[in-house]
Parts: sequence; C-alpha cells; structure tokens
Amino acid sequence: MNEAAAWYTEELTDIVKTPVIPENFRSSWAQYTIQLENKEKRDGLQAFLEKQGIPTMVYYPIPLHQQEVYQTNPVYQACPATKRLCERVLSLPMHPYLGREDVRMVSGQIRTYLK
Repeated sequence: MNEAAAWYTEELTDIVKTPVIPENFRSSWAQYTIQLENKEKRDGLQAFLEKQGIPTMVYYPIPLHQQEVYQTNPVYQACPATKRLCERVLSLPMHPYLGREDVRMVSGQIRTYLK
C-alpha cells in the first residue's frame, strides 16, 4: 500500500494537502486522508465522488474534545485545530489491491471537482 500512497501523493500534492510521513518512519496506510480548504469543499467533494461511485469516508467527524465523555472536563474544551481538521479531512479508497489506474481515476475525479 506504500505504492498506492505514493501514487496518490504524486497525483494530488499540488491541489490538496496530502499526508506526510517523516523520513525514517513508516505508515501502515490504513487510511489515505487528504485535507481540503474547508468543510464545504470537503462535503461537496465527498458528494461528487459518491455520484461517481467512489467511496470515501470521514472517519472522525466529531472531535474527541466534543464527545460526551469529555464534556465535564474543561481541559478538553478548547481544541480548535482538532475541530478544524475534523471538518476538512476526507479519506480516499485505500486497500492492498488498489492499482495505479484506480489512483489516477480517483485523482482525476478530484481534480475535476476542484477546478
């Protein structure tokens, strides 16, 4: 899945924020998550890709500090970066059988929507 992640990064790095793995680190690539400018673009892209038959996912729509278990602990009340990210990220198809053409097709649809 490292190849698929590299292909996504190659195809998308100039139009969305892509994941960065620091040098000498590895990822299991359970998800390939891009970041868009705002919630409206993220939601619009997700709806557009769904119409094209491309599954996407927002895995963590509610920030941890806003979940019920933390509502009584004021330490977790102010996390604007987490809230902002939850509104802007979208996970793309990622699995061991994802081929180069699949990545090109998904990336092409993302480019179509964002232009």
